[in-house]
Amino acid sequence: MAQVEGRTERALLLSALTLRRRSHPATWGVGIAALGVANLFFCAYFERFMDAESGQAPLLLLFAVESCFFLATIAGVFVGELEGILQKTTTLPVAGRTRYEFILLAHMRHPAILVVWGTAMLAASAVGPATFAAILSRAVLTFLLGLLILVCFSTGLYARARSRRTSAPIVAAVALLLLGIGFISAAASTSHFLAVAVPLQWTVSGIFAAQTGEPLRAGLFAFYLLLPSVACIIWGRRLG
Repeated sequence: MAQVEGRTERALLLSALTLRRRSHPATWGVGIAALGVANLFFCAYFERFMDAESGQAPLLLLFAVESCFFLATIAGVFVGELEGILQKTTTLPVAGRTRYEFILLAHMRHPAILVVWGTAMLAASAVGPATFAAILSRAVLTFLLGLLILVCFSTGLYARARSRRTSAPIVAAVALLLLGIGFISAAASTSHFLAVAVPLQWTVSGIFAAQTGEPLRAGLFAFYLLLPSVACIIWGRRLG
């Protein structure tokens, strides 16, 4: 049986996802809204800590915690909704590239992910100098960091789903990572540890470069964040 066009395949998979969402209880939307409000309250509380500290360490910690929260949201969406659709459509003549594109589009359009992503951008924009360039740089770099996390993690989840193995170990690893960040936040010196996470360091360095009047350097860090996302997309589409 010949495979149908990629656009039709994606439309069929996205339609299945829409039908699955309609089966959720009415409290599902309220839970997503509560998720966004809780994230905003956390960021507002964390801003107190940032006001009392100087340098890059507080911002590094904020992005580390938000990144783990974002990872947990993506993992929850994949395991709760997307993995089941992929497993039930394994017998259909759908190209692997189309399945990968479906995962990316479904994650980018999911309300829970958009709420966490959006509130993180809003919180990051509100921290620091209130000049237009500083606010714009914080929003753009936070967006690119979220895009990198979403694309790379989605690619890893698809690679595991493609091998017909459950993604539960990956979700468990994310949970352990969250616990680790919670432990690190109680430590006295977090900047040296978190600086190992290169994308976090790129994001914070880009923000500080924009705030100190170095737009070209900030743009370079933005390019650094964008490059791995593009590489993961190219690799994911070639998995087949």
